[in-house]
Amino acid sequence: MDSMPSNNGTDGEQPSLPPPGFDVYNQPFELMGSDGVTTTLSTGDIDFIRVTAVRSAIIFATQLGASAILLLVLLLMTPGAKRRSLSWIFNVLALVCNVIRCTIQCTEMTGPFLNFVLLTLQEYGDLSLGKHVRISIANSAMTTLVFIFIELALVTQVHVICAATIARLWRISILSFCGVVAMLAVGFRLNLMIRNCQETADLGKGIVATPENARKLEWAQSTSNTMAIVSI
Repeated sequence: MDSMPSNNGTDGEQPSLPPPGFDVYNQPFELMGSDGVTTTLSTGDIDFIRVTAVRSAIIFATQLGASAILLLVLLLMTPGAKRRSLSWIFNVLALVCNVIRCTIQCTEMTGPFLNFVLLTLQEYGDLSLGKHVRISIANSAMTTLVFIFIELALVTQVHVICAATIARLWRISILSFCGVVAMLAVGFRLNLMIRNCQETADLGKGIVATPENARKLEWAQSTSNTMAIVSI
């Protein structure tokens, strides 16, 4: 039987060896955008986005399961008399909203916003994102609702504790302080939600955020997280 020609070289030549320090798992390549500009990326970038997506999906799926189980426990184990308390109502509403939020987050893991070309080249104009934009905006709204119900539950629990152990003047002062802090935290969270929704809506129209808008969004995110920690 005749031997088959080798594909490792051309016309029997030996294949060229990679240069020193060559990393087979992180090889560079180029992608061309719609404007004709090429961007140098690497296979490591693909792996990074893949791992990030998997980790995010695991986190949201875990939160979904934990919230659903805790919600079921609250509904089944709480006596009927306590179900009329504001603290119980706010906790249940927070869990319901978080189940919805985590479900939306899990579905977004397979959406176009994690497309490699879209993330790296910012090519939003040539892709239909209408449905996915609405899903992302709904996710931002549900996240804000979860935070609002958590803040309401915390203030309500402070009221219950203070009503039983602290004099009226101190109780009013502490509740007023907690209420102001909670309102500030909710206000910063609403500001972040509005900026997130606006940026997502712009992406659906093919408008990429400017560096200035990106800095404002980063500031809103950082401030909201700080206020959330302070309020809790």
